[in-house]
Amino acid sequence: MIYVVDREDGSKQKYVIPDNARIMTEEDSAYFQAKADEETAQRNRNLNIAEIRDEINELMGKISELKRNLNRTDYQAIKFAEGVISEIDYADIKSQRQAWREEINSLEILIQAKENIISSL
Repeated sequence: MIYVVDREDGSKQKYVIPDNARIMTEEDSAYFQAKADEETAQRNRNLNIAEIRDEINELMGKISELKRNLNRTDYQAIKFAEGVISEIDYADIKSQRQAWREEINSLEILIQAKENIISSL
């Protein structure tokens, strides 16, 4: 038997139904609904994971930027350690470097928390 269904776009969809097919029971309907719900939930989990991974990548980019800032000021830290520049001259750079390190640590904790969320999904 051929079954024709009108589609939303105005076209027609043909389905071939075998002669030995039976009518769908409520149990069948419940089974297929459960399967559809499961697929939807998995798709939503995958979307959530993708969004979280994007956030992690952004955070890792920020960490890279902060580490570049530290690398660019390493020579001033070495100059201070060798006594070439005074503590007064180095004070602003020192506090900025400490702030960068603290931000890196905070971002790394946030990344770990997001990775834990992914693991739990």
